[in-house]
Amino acid sequence: MKIKVLNDNIFQTNTYILEFDEVAFIIDPTINYNKLDTNIKKKLQNVLLTHGHYDHFSEIESYKNHNLNFYMHKKCYEKLNNYLKNCSYLFGVNKEINLDDENVVFVKEGDMIGDIHVYEFFGHTNCSIAFAINDNLFSGDFLFKNSIGRTDLYSGNIEMMKKSIDKIKRFSENFTIYPGHDEITTLDDERKNNLYLYGDEYVQNS
Repeated sequence: MKIKVLNDNIFQTNTYILEFDEVAFIIDPTINYNKLDTNIKKKLQNVLLTHGHYDHFSEIESYKNHNLNFYMHKKCYEKLNNYLKNCSYLFGVNKEINLDDENVVFVKEGDMIGDIHVYEFFGHTNCSIAFAINDNLFSGDFLFKNSIGRTDLYSGNIEMMKKSIDKIKRFSENFTIYPGHDEITTLDDERKNNLYLYGDEYVQNS
């Protein structure tokens, strides 16, 4: 599998293209479908969303009518067609997306998309999921280099974030973390350097 990182958008959101032997997946589409030719060599098969915020699906309409599968949490789907819930109003666009005619697949903790494991890390939203394959974890806006996602937007919840932090701290793997924004990091580095992960102070007392 090859991983390509695209960040050519006004939101500074990381879009990831995963190329397998015969097909490709895209995580959080912020690049227009018609511009994929210069960034992808395999046939695109699946679109994966880490959560339902507009800056992570801003170009998803261009992926409609291309015989693709759209994977997301059920509560993510609820946000797509509500500009208040998907926070597109913060960017001045009031965007509402309808995927009713597309092949939308709802996923949850423990599900598999081929060889990709689905994990739930609620807190930033009530639909935040991460995708793990081999030793790579695509964390969306749950976990960043030396930080975590905000919890003050619609469906954000600090108590759920605490549970998610406690959960990932217990992982035995040293994943390479591909976050929704900013730099790639590793889980071991975050255990050592991320204020929210090292020790128990945040989980127990904040």
